[in-house]
Amino acid sequence: MSMTAAIPVVASKGIDTNNSSNPLPPDLQRIADSPAFKTLQRRRNALALRLSLAMCAIYYGFVLMIAFGKETLATPLGGVITLGLPLGLGVILSAIVLTGIYTSRANREFDRLTADSIRAAQSKTA
Repeated sequence: MSMTAAIPVVASKGIDTNNSSNPLPPDLQRIADSPAFKTLQRRRNALALRLSLAMCAIYYGFVLMIAFGKETLATPLGGVITLGLPLGLGVILSAIVLTGIYTSRANREFDRLTADSIRAAQSKTA
């Protein structure tokens, strides 16, 4: 397995990098032990948690409005459009925006940390 292909395997949540009963292959262990990889995991997980919590708050807030604020959502904005329509579109657009935030950060920061992890693992083999 190449070093570049190893990062997604190690980064997936299915592999416990500290599990001594099922050790990783040496290449993967060098990646898992690198400080850059640990930073990558910590930052990626923190961002994913924050964005997930934001999306849950937006989505469940809208669902709660449907359940308990029907009269508010039924407020006419003009013609046949009610407040519920733009709020529903806002939920959809917020998912797109949050995905864009994650993608942007992944392209800027996480790709660099991935490359640093690979370089660190390769330098230990040289």
